[in-house]
Order: sequence, then C-alpha cells, then structure tokens
Amino acid sequence: MSAQTQVWFISGASRGIGLSIAQVAAKKDYIVFAGARNPSTATGLQELAANNKNVHIIRYEAGSAADATAVAQRIEELAGGLDVLVPNAAHIPLEEFRRVKDTKPDFLSEHIQVNAIAPMLLFEALYPVMLKPQMRKFIPISSAAGSISMAMPISCTSYGASKATLNFLTKRIAQEHAEEGFIAFPLHPGTVKSVNFKAFLELTGFEIPDAMALEEAGDILFNMINNASMENSGKFMSYDGTELPW
Repeated sequence: MSAQTQVWFISGASRGIGLSIAQVAAKKDYIVFAGARNPSTATGLQELAANNKNVHIIRYEAGSAADATAVAQRIEELAGGLDVLVPNAAHIPLEEFRRVKDTKPDFLSEHIQVNAIAPMLLFEALYPVMLKPQMRKFIPISSAAGSISMAMPISCTSYGASKATLNFLTKRIAQEHAEEGFIAFPLHPGTVKSVNFKAFLELTGFEIPDAMALEEAGDILFNMINNASMENSGKFMSYDGTELPW
C-alpha cells in the first residue's frame, strides 16, 4: 500500500448508497473493499469489480463477528492496512415501521444487531488494521431518524432506536480514540431515491421533491467522507456539511 493510495471498506455495497460510494471511490483509484451479503447476486457490484482491478468484493453479513474477522484478515493480506471504514449495511424493513406500543421485541433486536452492533463489531475487528496507516476514519451511515432531539414525525421505533444506538457508539469511539488520530462521526445521507424510496413515500405520505438520485448521493457522501477532518469528529454530521442535533 503506497502512501498516496487510500484503502476503504464499505459494507452494504451490493446496491444503493453503498454501491454508489464504492463507484466514486473506485474512480479515484482508491483500493476499495466492498462488503456484500450475497456477492453472487450483486450484479452492479460484480460489474464494478470486473471493470476496476482496485475493487475487491468480500462476502460480509452485517452482525457476523466471524465475517468481520475475515474482512480484517483479507484487507491486511491484500492491502496491509485500512484508512477508511464505512459501515453502511442497514436493516430497514418498512413493514416494521410501528409505534412503540406496536413494536415487537424481535423487531428492535434485529434492527440493533444490524444497524448498531454490526458496525461496532467491524470497528473491533478492523481496529488493528486501521492503526497501520496514518489516516483513520470510522464513518458509519446513520440517519436523522436516530436524532432524539429532532424526533421525526414517523413511527420508526426500531429503526430510529437502532440508529440512535449507532450514534452513541460512534461518539464514544471518537472520544476514546481521538489521541490515536481517529476521525469518527455518524453521517446522515439525506433522502435518497434508493430501492425503498417509493414505498417510503407511500407509507409516510411525505412529498420529497428534492430527494437525491443515487449517483448524486454517492458523489456527495464520498466527498463528505473523503474530506472529513478532526473538526467533524464526535459530531452528528449531515450530507450537506451541517451538524445535526443528537
């Protein structure tokens, strides 16, 4: 790994936001490790890897400690170290958007396992590999739904609680590893026209005319991560560079 080449790991890169970020990073000639639960069916990611020798697909299921360890071993073997960790894989079944009184414990457990515990396990597994380069960024994709202060007017109990948990863990990482040069903050991606966008509008009744296309979101989020500095660390950042309330 040369001093000029950044190494990124992006989970949930088979489609949507994760794939869009990976596509931009690949164009920058960064070494991109892209995590996908089912690589064989991730056609967009397969195409990206086929056309870019700097893209490596790794089978990764969010929440699996064994997979997180395997990711760390693979990255160390091929690249020697990791500069940027972007936990993006998320659990967001819209049919489980319920009020608190209608939320089943299993719903909450599944959301927290994928949306909060999985990024923590990735950090734990990849921490030694991230100590090798000079740049150390842990920037999970979160959501404004995880802001307690903003209290979005939708019944997303399990999803919101899981993202709030992710935000707390990321804040702790920023505080506990600041002296080691880690830049860590949760990143709200904005409203993106991803796979669930149409169903989300139907469920909530919202009208969001300024929702971003995936390509635009990929560029914006990549730049936020790529340009992140210690000034951002420990804050809850939005895609547009503003700070959100916890």
